[in-house]
Amino acid sequence: ILDRAVFHCPGSGSLWSLLILHMEANGAPYQMIEEMKHSATRHNLIEDIGGPEEVIAFQVSWCGYLRRRALESGPDETDGDDILNAEIGIRGAIEHVGAIVAKSKEIPEQAYSKYADGKTPGITGDPHFRLERIYVKYLLQRSRVDDARIYWSKLQETLADYYEFWDRYYICEMALWDHWLEGARMDHHSVSEDMRFPRRATNVLRAALHSVSTLDEPEKMIASFENHVQQHESAKEIIAASGEAAKAREVLAQRRKQEMAVWQKGQEDWVAAQKQAWLAEQESNGPAGETGNKRKLSIAASDQPGSKRARLGADASETQDAHDAAEPAKRDREHGSVLLRYLPKDATEIDVKKFFRGCGNIKSVLLADANGETKTGLVEFDSLGDAQFAQMRSTRPFKGEEIEITFAGDLTLYITNYPRDFASEDLKKVFSEFGQVLSLRLPNLAKNAFRRFAYITMDSADAANAAIEKLHQKPLTDAKGKEYQMQVHISDPNVKKDREGAMYEGREIVVKNLPFKASEGDVRAFILDVMKEERVRIPQGRSKGVGFVVFRDANIARLSVSILDGRSFMGRPMTVELATSEGRKLKVTATERFNRGSSTGPSDPRNGAAPSPGSVQSAEPPESRPFARSITISNLPPTTPQAVVQAIAEKYGELRRISLRSEKGTALVEYAQEASTGKAQMALDATEVDGNTVRV
Repeated sequence: ILDRAVFHCPGSGSLWSLLILHMEANGAPYQMIEEMKHSATRHNLIEDIGGPEEVIAFQVSWCGYLRRRALESGPDETDGDDILNAEIGIRGAIEHVGAIVAKSKEIPEQAYSKYADGKTPGITGDPHFRLERIYVKYLLQRSRVDDARIYWSKLQETLADYYEFWDRYYICEMALWDHWLEGARMDHHSVSEDMRFPRRATNVLRAALHSVSTLDEPEKMIASFENHVQQHESAKEIIAASGEAAKAREVLAQRRKQEMAVWQKGQEDWVAAQKQAWLAEQESNGPAGETGNKRKLSIAASDQPGSKRARLGADASETQDAHDAAEPAKRDREHGSVLLRYLPKDATEIDVKKFFRGCGNIKSVLLADANGETKTGLVEFDSLGDAQFAQMRSTRPFKGEEIEITFAGDLTLYITNYPRDFASEDLKKVFSEFGQVLSLRLPNLAKNAFRRFAYITMDSADAANAAIEKLHQKPLTDAKGKEYQMQVHISDPNVKKDREGAMYEGREIVVKNLPFKASEGDVRAFILDVMKEERVRIPQGRSKGVGFVVFRDANIARLSVSILDGRSFMGRPMTVELATSEGRKLKVTATERFNRGSSTGPSDPRNGAAPSPGSVQSAEPPESRPFARSITISNLPPTTPQAVVQAIAEKYGELRRISLRSEKGTALVEYAQEASTGKAQMALDATEVDGNTVRV
């Protein structure tokens, strides 16, 4: 395959590099690999087509092969040839690459590619000095430590502005010091005072500080120097190093100040040039309106480098296109999922991910027992295309077993308008009559405490259709006997549903400038003189000067605005208008207050107890202050609604108030009697609510 690849792409140094590695790994003789190397470089195609970077990639593999071959040399007579080939080959590669880099950068060839003293090669001009590092490694493996240090010093002449160079140089000296120290200990030689500390490595970092005014990452270099001396050097060196580091920081601060001044000057010059160009354009085009001129000048000023407009794109249409392209796609679980049937009962999530490796990014895997012998799985991919490609894996065995893979787009149901006190288990119980419920997703109530919908995924399309047929618009009642008509549809994220509710349907009006002493009953009586309302609400039960009235029909609501606006109520003129969502904040805290006798208690028939004719809980006065009658339930899931908390808490006594903060996962429950708090705490602490263990 690689032979054909390099035949069709002879300018790819990366492909030639892979070919060298595979030939070496398969034990090809040196003569064959050398011939292949000459074939790659004979016509300079890598240089002409791929450029310097591809040449370096190829030479790195060739020089690495020569170095490894020389390292494996033994007493055989051919081993001297291997060492000579490595010495000449690596130095020749450095010379060749140096000439190419110099040519590409229009730098005189002798500045890079030459043998300065006949002993050490030049340098390639590669900022990452990849070939030079191979040559240093070769020298160290041949125990030519002095030659390696001479070459490091030579590299310093042109690479002193790169942090990577100093870091590699430092690591090399530390490795040599560790090797020498270990050898001295093995031979039981005494270690002199000077050799107990890595002075050569310290001096490398000290030399690097001299380049702090031009170094590409000076802050990292100063930090490395300080860390090194603290870890490895004597107290005297640490004291001296602290002064050197402080001086280097002063130089760096001056450098940053100069750079900022240059940048500001460039900004000012650019703005002046833009203004001059605009004025010249105005003179050539004739006079223009003041507003248009200001607009153009504003756009020109905002186009300067570094401005927000310049970063996003100078042209408005390009900016909009970039925004549209950057906008994340809406997650589509339904059309990006596949259903797996007849999985082995020991199948795991990792097994499923391995099975679909290469089909696309897997967002989630859900496994459920089907019949005790097999499992059913639901796998969500990034896109519909990935899911369709994954279905082609149905011909492959899964851990030796045949499985069925089908599209899961018609298995998820969208449910809304179910009873407020329905928990996740209640929903599962209703839908499990038609098939296995694979997953249930409830909305996060952290940002809107009154969201009420759910997504349920069934195990088959027949089960989903049967649930729609039997449950859509089916009347369901909550614990208080209120009836709801549940809505059940096949979920489709691409279909945007219009918002529902009195405000969005135009049936709600807002009444302003109400007297503070006005109650909901007062407002209801006043409205009733004009027309029949459906509901009156004053926020928090006490008038804040604003009330909301809901009617059964939008036409009646509009008519009420025309009749009531400006009328006097309790001596004050009212302002009446249709309610809108503008400026209205979504409630993140669900609070409900209960009048005496409005909540159930342990003796309520809904809680499984027979009513007691002689007992009326609401007649008992509160025994203590509110905080003594209250408990806090924590670690609630953010999907738990207030009605579910109420259904759990009212089993242990009459309620006065429930305040649920879904973003915190906590609920404050106030009882009518202090004795109820103890019962609730003992019964509810460490119990599970929607899968979470709560604390009370």
